[in-house]
Amino acid sequence: KVGEKASTKLTEKNFFEVLSKTQSDARSAFMTMNMSALGQDMTIEASVEMGKTLEEIAMDMTMGMGEEKFQISMLDGFMYMNMGKMSDNKYIKIDSSDPESPIAGDFEEMAEQMDPASQLKRIEEATVSLKSLGDGGKVDGVSTTKWEVTVDPSKLDVEEAEAAALPETLTYLMWVGEDNLPRKQSFEAMGTTTEILYTKWGQDFKIKAPSADQVTEDVDGLM
Repeated sequence: KVGEKASTKLTEKNFFEVLSKTQSDARSAFMTMNMSALGQDMTIEASVEMGKTLEEIAMDMTMGMGEEKFQISMLDGFMYMNMGKMSDNKYIKIDSSDPESPIAGDFEEMAEQMDPASQLKRIEEATVSLKSLGDGGKVDGVSTTKWEVTVDPSKLDVEEAEAAALPETLTYLMWVGEDNLPRKQSFEAMGTTTEILYTKWGQDFKIKAPSADQVTEDVDGLM
């Protein structure tokens, strides 16, 4: 259970299997992603309810860079994007199954990037080495173990041009709680430092679609 010491001891052999199960059992988490590059900072906060399909995934996300803030919600296979002044502070509704939408194709990729379970699977498939670094201290009040995961970037699902710019290996540091749930992750690539915090595992975020008066169909000039 979330917050309780797990009966299964985490090892190099069972690492991904155990984390996959604990995340699946928890079903939801709050993610805070902080990225820093070339003096610019960006923060993404997201309530995520995991699922096996796009229709099952639900998410409320806020992206902030400087004074700009964008809000994105995903629910029942639809994405709602509030781009601030660019969308007159209203949400643009996008159907993930619409073949004519220029953004619908990015829907699945965005969902996977913010889904802890999808990210874990992506890292597992590219892992070349894994080792425990021992006590990771407390993260969000939870005792953790720190792990070093080395991956082969060529096995990550990234664009060809991006893959060519990545080093031969990437190192992820992961802090796993005594309940075998990820609590923190950090890595550095192409001059960008990224830190992800995972909190509020198992909470019901009651994610809802924006009300009709908050949604606009006027997308001219935006897409």
